[in-house]
Amino acid sequence: MSLDTRHPRYYLETIKRISPFSLLDEQTIESVIDDLTIKHYPPGKYVFKDQEKSTGYLYMVLSGKAEVMVKKGAEEVKGGEKKPYNFFGEAGFFAGEQYLSAVKAADDNDLICLAIEEETFEFLSNKNPEFSQYFLKALGEKVKRLDKKNVQKEEGAEVTGSFSIESSYLNTSIKEVMNYPVIKCNYNDSVQKAAKVMKEKDVSSVVVVDDNETPLGIITEKDLVNEIVAKNSSSVNKKAKDVYNNMFTLSPGMEIYHALILMIRKRIKHLVITKNQALKGIITIRDLIGPKRAGLLSIIDSIEKAVTIEELKKVRKEIDILMEELVEDKASSRMICTFVTEFFDRLTYKVIEICETEMADEGYGLPPVKYSFINMGSSGRREQFITTDQDNGIIYQDSEILSKELDENAVQNYFLALGDKIIEGLYEIGFEKCPGKVMANNPKWCRSFSNWKSEIENWMRRPKENNIRRITIFLDFRHIYGEKKYSEELKKFTVNTFKKNSIIQEFLAKDDLKSSPPIGFFNQIKPQKDKESNYTLDLKKSACVHIVDCVRIFSLREGVLQTNTHDRINLLRMKNVFSLKDAESIKSAYEVLMMLRIKNSINKIKKGKQPDNKIILKKLTKKERESLKEALTAAKMAQNLISYAFLNK
Repeated sequence: MSLDTRHPRYYLETIKRISPFSLLDEQTIESVIDDLTIKHYPPGKYVFKDQEKSTGYLYMVLSGKAEVMVKKGAEEVKGGEKKPYNFFGEAGFFAGEQYLSAVKAADDNDLICLAIEEETFEFLSNKNPEFSQYFLKALGEKVKRLDKKNVQKEEGAEVTGSFSIESSYLNTSIKEVMNYPVIKCNYNDSVQKAAKVMKEKDVSSVVVVDDNETPLGIITEKDLVNEIVAKNSSSVNKKAKDVYNNMFTLSPGMEIYHALILMIRKRIKHLVITKNQALKGIITIRDLIGPKRAGLLSIIDSIEKAVTIEELKKVRKEIDILMEELVEDKASSRMICTFVTEFFDRLTYKVIEICETEMADEGYGLPPVKYSFINMGSSGRREQFITTDQDNGIIYQDSEILSKELDENAVQNYFLALGDKIIEGLYEIGFEKCPGKVMANNPKWCRSFSNWKSEIENWMRRPKENNIRRITIFLDFRHIYGEKKYSEELKKFTVNTFKKNSIIQEFLAKDDLKSSPPIGFFNQIKPQKDKESNYTLDLKKSACVHIVDCVRIFSLREGVLQTNTHDRINLLRMKNVFSLKDAESIKSAYEVLMMLRIKNSINKIKKGKQPDNKIILKKLTKKERESLKEALTAAKMAQNLISYAFLNK
């Protein structure tokens, strides 16, 4: 019996041979073949149009040709072509939002497509993670460049999805991409009027202003659903001022990089652009990412939807691909670390949420008191680019302040049990356990607020080698989850205590000066020889650590609360602790060292090796060697600064 060409089984043998279906076993393909859909489009028929909401399908051309149509001014022009076995519609499929380009059947042929629904795609990805990674890698390999509208076809390239985020694009000012005029309503307008304006203007938000046109807040489609539909309340008597939410603002002169990081960090999709409190524009996350960056939205969405550790494990691999894309696009190490750290923060946040739920399900109940989960080390400084060893802890509320009935031991035991779950969850998704056990399941790093204060004072009074090591780990701590005020108050206490203690400052300076950057008197690099007879250098231990130590000691002496090395350098320059020349030299050196570490890690990951900080000197280019020499010299100069300032030598 012959099969109908409208049935996916007609194409079964072809599908089995096409990547990434070829990665799947026959049994898996057989189990989903009837769930796939065949779509027929006559010549010139649109599959979807520009600005249309996602159809929920990922498409693959089986026969015929599909044309990608993009806007050029008021016209729609051909921007690319999809031939048999090419995929399209990735942006709408992964982001789940509007298409920013159109696709139609070519005018001279019928177009037959295989359409994959989200549920089927997830099933296949769960069966074989390489199935979904095929698309992530493909998205990352295609178009690397974009214009302001994110949809214009570059010469020789296709319009498609990608993780790619160019450094030059990230450095573009917000005013170049913001939308203006802004759709707005008065705070005394009815909610119905605000909703009507949003519908008429086809926008997802409206900015609420007062009688002087000063922006007060924002109403989004989600707000309307939450306030009116979800609460089953009438909108007749509600005004805009009753439902608007606080808005996040940036100035038009700031860079897209800052806007994107703020949106990811705050989990928001709209930013209001103001200058001197005057409304200047608005941007959405879609304005910044566009169809070529659907993978970035996919990561955010995957983390938010995850309900198991296994699901988060898959997302972590996607972040590795993002890091590689950023390097290829020549983003700075600071940009790369900031993006990666933000995503790692969100992974950690989600792990803790899952673990809290497990604690409740297992009979432990909810946390008995409020707490702050903190990260230390490179994560605390927002300088992560790979999954490093865990350095974390818990600061929980003093139980005796709340109730005499709360037993301190029982409270700590709860958080140690929670810490155990969190550590295991993070380990499962790729964060190795700390060999020194600097983790939230260790009583030394899981304490009440007052106990933490006592311990810090103890470290300061007794600056022995072990305590100095604990201090250097702890001083860069940063809040990740829970009640932020406990970590913020402890940070202020720690910095103020450190600022007043010149003895501990001296001990920390001496600790750093126990070793020096491997740069000789005549500017020659002094590497180590490994067992394979390669001359190697551990960039973290031999150079980066000295810059981090130097900047940290000066910052804490000056009462600086920030933990990021670049932020600290900028603030020390503003306080005239560093000269402009020294500040720029240290920042440039740190950038060179971090980029070498990042590239080195990526190369080792590609080869299936465990990433580390050791580089082989002979594999560096001449330019890289010269830059490394300058960076090591600057690291040595940083040591001289702390020696002079804290040891009077």
